[in-house]
Amino acid sequence: MIFHLRCFTKCLGPTESFPVALSIFMLLAASGCVTVNLPKGSEGRSPSVEIQEPSKAFESIKSENADRAWKHSQSGATISFLSDCNDNPDSLQNFESDSLNALKSAKVLKSESTRINNREGQRIQILGALEGIPMKMELLAFRKNGCDYILSFVARQTAFDLQLTEFDKFIAGFQAP
Repeated sequence: MIFHLRCFTKCLGPTESFPVALSIFMLLAASGCVTVNLPKGSEGRSPSVEIQEPSKAFESIKSENADRAWKHSQSGATISFLSDCNDNPDSLQNFESDSLNALKSAKVLKSESTRINNREGQRIQILGALEGIPMKMELLAFRKNGCDYILSFVARQTAFDLQLTEFDKFIAGFQAP
């Protein structure tokens, strides 16, 4: 089940498209279907993000639903990021409530403001289930120079804490233009 995010912008308009795309992005991330490698400069994407890729245990995967993504070869956990440069300053306004739509019986375990790339960000951790499997997600959203960024880590609940440090390293090495 792969969706093309450009359709949402054209069909729904920029105000409605990002929350819908975010929900689909997180659902696919949670199911292990998040994939990446859109060409740089794709419509609505940030063309020049600098990243430090996760360790070699995380293999790069392709997706139309994220700018870049990696899947852990043994646990299936994913690290990914999505950028949206459609100049909609309100697109992250409902980030936390939109994030809860990705998993069944979802509840926010932690929600805190943080700084990333000299900008204010929101970092949340969510517990829920996907097809009866307990899952945890950690998401970091921020806006910089007209673009929204969502960094995500999704794993089965049993593997989450073991690999969360990889996500922390990914965040530390993430530089938006």
